[in-house]
Amino acid sequence: SMISLNSMIFLIFIILESLISKRMLLFKFNQSSLEWLNFLPPLDHSHLEIPLLIKNLNLKSILIKF
Repeated sequence: SMISLNSMIFLIFIILESLISKRMLLFKFNQSSLEWLNFLPPLDHSHLEIPLLIKNLNLKSILIKF
């Protein structure tokens, strides 16, 4: 019970401190993820991919019926 109470107080303190403090940003554009370094959308993803998958699924379902 005391551990939970201390944890909740600490969590509230962290949240309030983060809302109150005005820290300076380290980077103007935050590129912390590798996803942001890739082209958007990825080159292997296109609008033609979805119909192709549906076409393949329909072909498989037809083959399974026979």
